[in-house]
Amino acid sequence: MYSFDDRLDADMRMDLTLTIDELPNTHTNEDPDGLLLYGRTKPHWLLAGHELPLQNRIDGLEDACEQESPALEPPSLQQPTDQGHQPDSKSKPMHSIFKFIDQQFSGFVGMGAFKELIYRQAALFSIQQKRSKVGLNGLLSPNRHIVFAGNPGTGKTTVARVLASVYHKLGICRENKLVETDRSGLVAMYLGQTAIKTREVVESALGGVLFIDEAYSLTEQDSDDYGTEAIDTLVKMMEDHRDDLVVIVAGYGEEMDRFVRSNPGLKSRFSKRMHFPNYTARELCEMLLKLMKQHHYEIESQDQIERLLEQRFAQEIKNQGDQFGNGRFVRNMFESIVESQSFRLMKQADFTQQELSVLQPQDFC
Repeated sequence: MYSFDDRLDADMRMDLTLTIDELPNTHTNEDPDGLLLYGRTKPHWLLAGHELPLQNRIDGLEDACEQESPALEPPSLQQPTDQGHQPDSKSKPMHSIFKFIDQQFSGFVGMGAFKELIYRQAALFSIQQKRSKVGLNGLLSPNRHIVFAGNPGTGKTTVARVLASVYHKLGICRENKLVETDRSGLVAMYLGQTAIKTREVVESALGGVLFIDEAYSLTEQDSDDYGTEAIDTLVKMMEDHRDDLVVIVAGYGEEMDRFVRSNPGLKSRFSKRMHFPNYTARELCEMLLKLMKQHHYEIESQDQIERLLEQRFAQEIKNQGDQFGNGRFVRNMFESIVESQSFRLMKQADFTQQELSVLQPQDFC
């Protein structure tokens, strides 16, 4: 999703100077070359070319805003010793909002890239709030609406729920609320009623997040007056309640691109896009194993079964292409395996408590 390539030292010196100078009401005599040296000896300080890690940028600005003195020594920026040892100081603790995001994602497989994107969203809103508190002009009013593009079962609804929680934690949303809908929830049977139905759904999401799954279905039909009416109503309400509503639209990548282009109001409001790739065969295997563990199942000959599962997942991904169900496929497979085990046990005259929890190789066929 993001590439973290090294820049030329000259560019990095310039960017470091700009970053330090942007801190509100602060001055520093730190030499950019010294900071660059620190960055080379402590690589986590400089990522993505000129971007400081989000945690350090937030903590640094937070400290700067709270200090009364105009002078600022950036936290944990002691120069390395002549012997090349790292400075003897504890690193700043992870910002609380990042900890909260990590907690929301705990237990999920293959979500690392999305955590980075949500970190960036949280950092943007958090820093703008802090700028407002210290009276800085030229505040950015971030666009909160997002397109989620990806195949079914790739975690779009899960990430939407996390965003709703994060936005509430930041104070962007009044409530920790996600209202889920699709075309059937917005479009009525008769022309003229669709606007009323759409308005009611949007009003139910005020103060939180509205998640519209398969939103492209509102525009995929030729001469679809009902879908057009729903979109026009949605755009108007997004404008009328721009400070009290977050809208996430989701669906297949190409279809969502066409959806956004279908209406100028949509294109201007949905400037952010998150791509949800298919899970890998290994990630799908990990998801299935987690499901089994959560339901207190054990696998006989687990190493052998894992190899067979990965092969099967890889083949299914190849065969089904864009129609592959990802997480949904895993859930269906899990239910099929448990059904096979149940049928096998019922054919026995008797079975032990241990056998109730053991999945044998034949259950995976």
